[in-house]
Amino acid sequence: MKKAGKILVVIMVCIVAIELLLRLSGVFRTSEEKRGKPYNSSYGEVRPTWYSNHKAYDTLTPPTTDFHYIYYTNKYGLREKDYSTYKSDSAYRILITGNSYIEGSGAPYDSTWPRLLEKELRNRNLNVEVIDAGLAGNDILFDYVYYRDKLNAYYHPDLVIATMNSSDYLYYAFRGGMERFHADGTVHYLPVPHYDFLFQYSHLFRGLLALSGFPVKEAYLSKRQFQLLCEQATLTFAKEIKNYKHEVDRNNSKFVCIFYPKMSDVRFGFFFKNSLHNFDELTGLLEADSIAHFSLFTPFVSQVAAQPKNHYSYPNDGHYTPKGYQLLARLTADSLIASGAIKN
Repeated sequence: MKKAGKILVVIMVCIVAIELLLRLSGVFRTSEEKRGKPYNSSYGEVRPTWYSNHKAYDTLTPPTTDFHYIYYTNKYGLREKDYSTYKSDSAYRILITGNSYIEGSGAPYDSTWPRLLEKELRNRNLNVEVIDAGLAGNDILFDYVYYRDKLNAYYHPDLVIATMNSSDYLYYAFRGGMERFHADGTVHYLPVPHYDFLFQYSHLFRGLLALSGFPVKEAYLSKRQFQLLCEQATLTFAKEIKNYKHEVDRNNSKFVCIFYPKMSDVRFGFFFKNSLHNFDELTGLLEADSIAHFSLFTPFVSQVAAQPKNHYSYPNDGHYTPKGYQLLARLTADSLIASGAIKN
Protein backbone atom coordinates (compact mmCIF):
# COMPACT_ATOMS: atom_id res chain seq x y z
CA MET A 1 0.00 0.00 0.00
CA LYS A 2 2.85 2.37 0.84
CA LYS A 3 4.43 1.78 -2.56
CA ALA A 4 1.09 2.24 -4.33
CA GLY A 5 0.55 5.45 -2.37
CA LYS A 6 3.94 6.80 -3.46
CA ILE A 7 3.22 5.93 -7.08
CA LEU A 8 -0.11 7.70 -6.83
CA VAL A 9 1.58 10.80 -5.39
CA VAL A 10 4.16 10.79 -8.19
CA ILE A 11 1.41 10.49 -10.80
CA MET A 12 -0.54 13.36 -9.24
CA VAL A 13 2.59 15.54 -9.08
CA CYS A 14 3.30 14.79 -12.75
CA ILE A 15 -0.26 15.64 -13.74
CA VAL A 16 -0.10 18.95 -11.86
CA ALA A 17 3.31 19.73 -13.37
CA ILE A 18 2.09 19.02 -16.92
CA GLU A 19 -1.02 21.11 -16.29
CA LEU A 20 1.10 24.05 -15.09
CA LEU A 21 3.52 23.75 -18.00
CA LEU A 22 0.67 23.69 -20.52
CA ARG A 23 -0.93 26.72 -18.91
CA LEU A 24 2.36 28.62 -18.97
CA SER A 25 3.02 27.67 -22.60
CA GLY A 26 -0.42 28.96 -23.66
CA VAL A 27 -0.53 26.48 -26.53
CA PHE A 28 -4.08 25.39 -25.72
CA ARG A 29 -5.53 28.77 -24.84
CA THR A 30 -8.70 29.73 -26.63
CA SER A 31 -8.76 32.83 -28.82
CA GLU A 32 -10.53 34.75 -26.05
CA GLU A 33 -7.94 33.71 -23.47
CA LYS A 34 -5.14 34.84 -25.79
CA ARG A 35 -6.77 38.28 -25.73
CA GLY A 36 -6.60 38.39 -21.96
CA LYS A 37 -10.21 37.38 -21.30
CA PRO A 38 -11.34 34.52 -19.05
CA TYR A 39 -12.72 31.32 -20.53
CA ASN A 40 -16.34 31.55 -21.58
CA SER A 41 -17.98 28.63 -23.32
CA SER A 42 -19.14 29.25 -26.87
CA TYR A 43 -22.10 26.99 -26.18
CA GLY A 44 -25.22 27.72 -24.20
CA GLU A 45 -25.54 31.48 -24.61
CA VAL A 46 -29.00 33.04 -24.48
CA ARG A 47 -29.21 36.50 -26.00
CA PRO A 48 -32.09 38.84 -25.23
CA THR A 49 -32.34 40.05 -28.83
CA TRP A 50 -31.75 38.87 -32.40
CA TYR A 51 -29.53 41.89 -33.06
CA SER A 52 -26.05 42.26 -31.57
CA ASN A 53 -25.19 45.91 -32.15
CA HIS A 54 -23.43 47.95 -29.46
CA LYS A 55 -25.08 50.72 -27.49
CA ALA A 56 -25.68 53.99 -29.35
CA TYR A 57 -22.94 56.62 -29.11
CA ASP A 58 -20.76 54.43 -26.94
CA THR A 59 -17.00 54.38 -26.45
CA LEU A 60 -15.41 50.92 -26.37
CA THR A 61 -11.91 49.58 -25.87
CA PRO A 62 -11.50 46.07 -27.34
CA PRO A 63 -10.31 43.62 -24.65
CA THR A 64 -6.99 42.48 -26.08
CA THR A 65 -3.30 42.75 -25.25
CA ASP A 66 -2.20 43.30 -28.87
CA PHE A 67 -3.71 46.71 -29.66
CA HIS A 68 -5.61 49.52 -27.97
CA TYR A 69 -7.78 51.29 -30.51
CA ILE A 70 -10.87 53.00 -29.12
CA TYR A 71 -14.21 52.34 -30.81
CA TYR A 72 -16.89 55.00 -31.14
CA THR A 73 -20.37 53.91 -32.15
CA ASN A 74 -23.07 55.76 -34.06
CA LYS A 75 -26.78 56.14 -33.34
CA TYR A 76 -27.36 52.52 -34.42
CA GLY A 77 -24.58 51.06 -32.27
CA LEU A 78 -22.25 50.41 -35.21
CA ARG A 79 -18.58 51.35 -35.37
CA GLU A 80 -19.37 53.94 -37.99
CA LYS A 81 -20.13 57.62 -38.32
CA ASP A 82 -23.72 58.77 -38.73
CA TYR A 83 -25.03 58.72 -42.29
CA SER A 84 -28.33 60.08 -43.52
CA THR A 85 -30.98 57.46 -44.22
CA TYR A 86 -30.99 58.36 -47.89
CA LYS A 87 -27.79 59.03 -49.80
CA SER A 88 -27.16 61.78 -52.29
CA ASP A 89 -28.03 60.94 -55.90
CA SER A 90 -24.41 61.10 -57.04
CA ALA A 91 -22.82 58.73 -54.49
CA TYR A 92 -22.94 54.95 -54.84
CA ARG A 93 -23.66 53.58 -51.37
CA ILE A 94 -22.10 50.25 -50.34
CA LEU A 95 -23.07 48.45 -47.14
CA ILE A 96 -20.77 45.72 -45.79
CA THR A 97 -21.94 43.17 -43.23
CA GLY A 98 -19.72 40.74 -41.36
CA ASN A 99 -17.96 40.01 -38.10
CA SER A 100 -15.06 41.63 -36.22
CA TYR A 101 -12.90 41.68 -39.35
CA ILE A 102 -15.40 44.03 -40.97
CA GLU A 103 -15.94 45.99 -37.75
CA GLY A 104 -12.19 46.51 -37.89
CA SER A 105 -10.79 44.82 -34.81
CA GLY A 106 -7.08 45.60 -34.82
CA ALA A 107 -7.26 48.93 -36.62
CA PRO A 108 -8.22 52.54 -35.94
CA TYR A 109 -11.38 53.75 -37.66
CA ASP A 110 -9.59 55.17 -40.71
CA SER A 111 -7.75 51.88 -41.32
CA THR A 112 -10.59 49.36 -41.18
CA TRP A 113 -11.34 47.24 -44.23
CA PRO A 114 -14.49 49.24 -45.21
CA ARG A 115 -12.70 52.60 -44.82
CA LEU A 116 -9.73 51.42 -46.87
CA LEU A 117 -12.05 49.95 -49.51
CA GLU A 118 -13.73 53.33 -49.82
CA LYS A 119 -10.32 54.96 -50.34
CA GLU A 120 -9.34 52.33 -52.92
CA LEU A 121 -12.50 52.87 -54.95
CA ARG A 122 -12.32 56.66 -54.74
CA ASN A 123 -8.71 56.50 -55.91
CA ARG A 124 -10.12 54.76 -59.01
CA ASN A 125 -12.44 57.71 -59.64
CA LEU A 126 -15.54 56.05 -58.20
CA ASN A 127 -17.89 58.23 -56.17
CA VAL A 128 -18.76 55.82 -53.38
CA GLU A 129 -19.52 55.81 -49.69
CA VAL A 130 -18.87 52.57 -47.82
CA ILE A 131 -20.80 51.89 -44.62
CA ASP A 132 -19.34 49.52 -42.04
CA ALA A 133 -22.07 47.30 -40.57
CA GLY A 134 -19.65 44.74 -39.17
CA LEU A 135 -20.25 43.46 -35.64
CA ALA A 136 -17.82 41.34 -33.64
CA GLY A 137 -19.16 37.81 -33.18
CA ASN A 138 -21.68 37.99 -36.00
CA ASP A 139 -22.02 35.32 -38.67
CA ILE A 140 -23.86 35.24 -41.99
CA LEU A 141 -27.15 34.26 -40.32
CA PHE A 142 -27.04 37.16 -37.87
CA ASP A 143 -26.05 39.47 -40.73
CA TYR A 144 -28.98 38.36 -42.89
CA VAL A 145 -31.53 38.88 -40.11
CA TYR A 146 -30.02 42.26 -39.18
CA TYR A 147 -30.12 43.45 -42.78
CA ARG A 148 -33.65 42.16 -43.31
CA ASP A 149 -35.06 43.75 -40.19
CA LYS A 150 -32.93 46.86 -39.64
CA LEU A 151 -30.06 47.77 -41.93
CA ASN A 152 -31.88 48.43 -45.17
CA ALA A 153 -34.26 50.82 -43.43
CA TYR A 154 -31.26 52.56 -41.87
CA TYR A 155 -29.21 53.08 -45.02
CA HIS A 156 -30.95 52.07 -48.32
CA PRO A 157 -27.68 50.94 -49.97
CA ASP A 158 -27.07 50.46 -53.70
CA LEU A 159 -24.84 47.44 -53.09
CA VAL A 160 -24.77 45.01 -50.16
CA ILE A 161 -21.57 43.02 -49.58
CA ALA A 162 -22.06 40.01 -47.31
CA THR A 163 -18.72 38.66 -46.05
CA MET A 164 -17.82 35.26 -44.65
CA ASN A 165 -14.76 33.49 -43.28
CA SER A 166 -14.13 30.19 -41.51
CA SER A 167 -15.52 31.64 -38.27
CA ASP A 168 -19.01 31.20 -39.74
CA TYR A 169 -18.47 27.44 -39.76
CA LEU A 170 -17.03 27.43 -36.23
CA TYR A 171 -19.95 29.48 -34.96
CA TYR A 172 -22.38 27.04 -36.55
CA ALA A 173 -20.92 24.31 -34.34
CA PHE A 174 -21.89 26.29 -31.24
CA ARG A 175 -25.00 28.11 -32.43
CA GLY A 176 -26.74 25.95 -34.97
CA GLY A 177 -28.77 27.44 -37.81
CA MET A 178 -31.86 29.58 -38.01
CA GLU A 179 -33.47 27.65 -35.16
CA ARG A 180 -31.37 29.83 -32.84
CA PHE A 181 -33.85 32.68 -33.47
CA HIS A 182 -36.79 32.14 -31.13
CA ALA A 183 -40.24 33.64 -31.66
CA ASP A 184 -40.03 35.59 -28.40
CA GLY A 185 -37.14 37.65 -29.82
CA THR A 186 -34.35 35.81 -28.00
CA VAL A 187 -31.45 33.80 -29.40
CA HIS A 188 -30.48 30.39 -27.98
CA TYR A 189 -27.19 28.68 -28.80
CA LEU A 190 -26.72 24.91 -28.61
CA PRO A 191 -26.64 23.41 -25.10
CA VAL A 192 -23.37 23.28 -23.16
CA PRO A 193 -21.89 19.73 -23.24
CA HIS A 194 -21.65 18.19 -19.78
CA TYR A 195 -17.84 17.84 -20.02
CA ASP A 196 -17.27 21.50 -20.89
CA PHE A 197 -16.19 22.18 -17.29
CA LEU A 198 -13.19 19.91 -17.85
CA PHE A 199 -12.16 21.98 -20.85
CA GLN A 200 -12.57 25.17 -18.83
CA TYR A 201 -10.33 24.12 -15.94
CA SER A 202 -7.85 21.67 -17.48
CA HIS A 203 -5.35 22.46 -20.22
CA LEU A 204 -4.25 18.85 -19.98
CA PHE A 205 -7.76 17.81 -21.00
CA ARG A 206 -7.50 20.22 -23.94
CA GLY A 207 -4.22 18.62 -24.94
CA LEU A 208 -5.68 15.13 -24.76
CA LEU A 209 -8.53 16.24 -27.03
CA ALA A 210 -6.05 17.62 -29.56
CA LEU A 211 -3.97 14.43 -29.47
CA SER A 212 -7.16 12.41 -29.97
CA GLY A 213 -7.86 14.22 -33.25
CA PHE A 214 -10.28 16.94 -32.15
CA PRO A 215 -9.02 19.88 -34.24
CA VAL A 216 -11.30 22.70 -33.04
CA LYS A 217 -10.81 24.09 -29.56
CA GLU A 218 -14.03 24.05 -27.52
CA ALA A 219 -15.90 22.06 -30.19
CA TYR A 220 -15.97 18.43 -29.09
CA LEU A 221 -15.86 17.04 -32.60
CA SER A 222 -13.41 14.77 -34.38
CA LYS A 223 -12.13 15.86 -37.78
CA ARG A 224 -14.71 13.69 -39.48
CA GLN A 225 -17.53 14.95 -37.27
CA PHE A 226 -16.46 18.53 -37.89
CA GLN A 227 -16.35 17.99 -41.64
CA LEU A 228 -19.84 16.49 -41.60
CA LEU A 229 -21.09 19.44 -39.58
CA CYS A 230 -19.50 21.80 -42.14
CA GLU A 231 -21.41 20.04 -44.91
CA GLN A 232 -24.64 20.67 -43.03
CA ALA A 233 -23.63 24.28 -42.41
CA THR A 234 -22.89 24.82 -46.11
CA LEU A 235 -26.43 23.81 -47.04
CA THR A 236 -27.85 26.15 -44.39
CA PHE A 237 -25.62 29.04 -45.48
CA ALA A 238 -26.53 28.59 -49.15
CA LYS A 239 -30.24 28.67 -48.33
CA GLU A 240 -30.01 31.76 -46.14
CA ILE A 241 -27.66 33.61 -48.52
CA LYS A 242 -30.30 33.03 -51.18
CA ASN A 243 -32.88 34.53 -48.81
CA TYR A 244 -30.49 37.39 -48.05
CA LYS A 245 -30.13 38.15 -51.75
CA HIS A 246 -33.91 37.94 -52.20
CA GLU A 247 -34.33 40.66 -49.57
CA VAL A 248 -31.67 42.80 -51.25
CA ASP A 249 -33.32 42.31 -54.66
CA ARG A 250 -36.68 43.25 -53.16
CA ASN A 251 -35.12 46.53 -52.05
CA ASN A 252 -33.80 47.21 -55.59
CA SER A 253 -30.16 46.86 -54.52
CA LYS A 254 -27.31 44.67 -55.78
CA PHE A 255 -25.83 41.81 -53.76
CA VAL A 256 -22.45 40.09 -53.67
CA CYS A 257 -20.95 37.60 -51.22
CA ILE A 258 -17.22 37.64 -50.41
CA PHE A 259 -15.20 34.79 -48.85
CA TYR A 260 -11.89 35.68 -47.24
CA PRO A 261 -9.31 33.86 -45.09
CA LYS A 262 -8.32 34.40 -41.49
CA MET A 263 -4.62 34.19 -40.72
CA SER A 264 -5.25 30.94 -38.82
CA ASP A 265 -6.42 29.48 -42.14
CA VAL A 266 -3.09 30.41 -43.67
CA ARG A 267 -0.98 29.11 -40.76
CA PHE A 268 -2.65 25.76 -40.09
CA GLY A 269 -2.96 23.29 -42.93
CA PHE A 270 -6.09 21.47 -41.77
CA PHE A 271 -8.10 24.66 -41.43
CA PHE A 272 -6.89 26.04 -44.76
CA LYS A 273 -7.82 22.85 -46.64
CA ASN A 274 -11.10 22.60 -44.76
CA SER A 275 -11.97 26.24 -45.45
CA LEU A 276 -11.14 25.94 -49.15
CA HIS A 277 -13.29 22.81 -49.39
CA ASN A 278 -16.20 24.42 -47.55
CA PHE A 279 -16.19 27.56 -49.65
CA ASP A 280 -15.72 25.59 -52.87
CA GLU A 281 -18.87 23.65 -51.98
CA LEU A 282 -20.70 26.85 -51.08
CA THR A 283 -19.53 28.45 -54.33
CA GLY A 284 -21.11 25.65 -56.34
CA LEU A 285 -24.46 26.14 -54.59
CA LEU A 286 -24.38 29.92 -55.07
CA GLU A 287 -23.50 29.52 -58.73
CA ALA A 288 -26.50 27.24 -59.19
CA ASP A 289 -28.69 30.09 -57.88
CA SER A 290 -26.85 32.77 -59.91
CA ILE A 291 -25.71 34.61 -56.79
CA ALA A 292 -22.73 36.92 -57.31
CA HIS A 293 -19.75 35.98 -55.16
CA PHE A 294 -15.96 35.82 -55.17
CA SER A 295 -13.17 34.49 -52.98
CA LEU A 296 -10.08 36.34 -51.75
CA PHE A 297 -8.38 33.16 -50.54
CA THR A 298 -5.96 32.53 -53.40
CA PRO A 299 -4.77 36.11 -54.07
CA PHE A 300 -4.47 36.88 -50.37
CA VAL A 301 -2.55 33.73 -49.45
CA SER A 302 -0.21 34.14 -52.42
CA GLN A 303 0.88 37.51 -51.04
CA VAL A 304 1.13 36.72 -47.33
CA ALA A 305 2.53 33.17 -47.40
CA ALA A 306 6.15 34.26 -47.78
CA GLN A 307 5.90 36.98 -45.13
CA PRO A 308 6.62 36.55 -41.39
CA LYS A 309 3.47 35.27 -39.71
CA ASN A 310 2.88 38.53 -37.79
CA HIS A 311 3.45 40.82 -40.77
CA TYR A 312 -0.25 41.14 -41.54
CA SER A 313 -1.86 40.04 -38.26
CA TYR A 314 -1.41 40.25 -34.49
CA PRO A 315 0.43 37.41 -32.71
CA ASN A 316 -2.14 36.72 -29.97
CA ASP A 317 -5.36 38.30 -31.10
CA GLY A 318 -5.12 36.97 -34.66
CA HIS A 319 -6.99 39.85 -36.33
CA TYR A 320 -5.38 41.72 -39.17
CA THR A 321 -3.25 44.80 -38.73
CA PRO A 322 -4.01 47.87 -40.89
CA LYS A 323 -1.56 46.39 -43.40
CA GLY A 324 -3.63 43.21 -43.60
CA TYR A 325 -6.86 45.18 -44.03
CA GLN A 326 -5.22 47.27 -46.74
CA LEU A 327 -4.47 44.13 -48.73
CA LEU A 328 -8.05 42.87 -48.28
CA ALA A 329 -9.41 46.26 -49.38
CA ARG A 330 -7.28 46.31 -52.53
CA LEU A 331 -8.23 42.76 -53.47
CA THR A 332 -11.90 43.54 -52.83
CA ALA A 333 -11.78 46.62 -55.05
CA ASP A 334 -10.10 44.60 -57.81
CA SER A 335 -12.74 41.87 -57.57
CA LEU A 336 -15.72 44.23 -57.41
CA ILE A 337 -14.62 45.98 -60.59
CA ALA A 338 -13.52 42.81 -62.41
CA SER A 339 -16.82 41.08 -61.63
CA GLY A 340 -18.90 44.04 -62.76
CA ALA A 341 -20.49 44.46 -59.31
CA ILE A 342 -19.38 48.07 -59.52
CA LYS A 343 -18.25 49.96 -62.61
CA ASN A 344 -15.55 52.60 -62.91
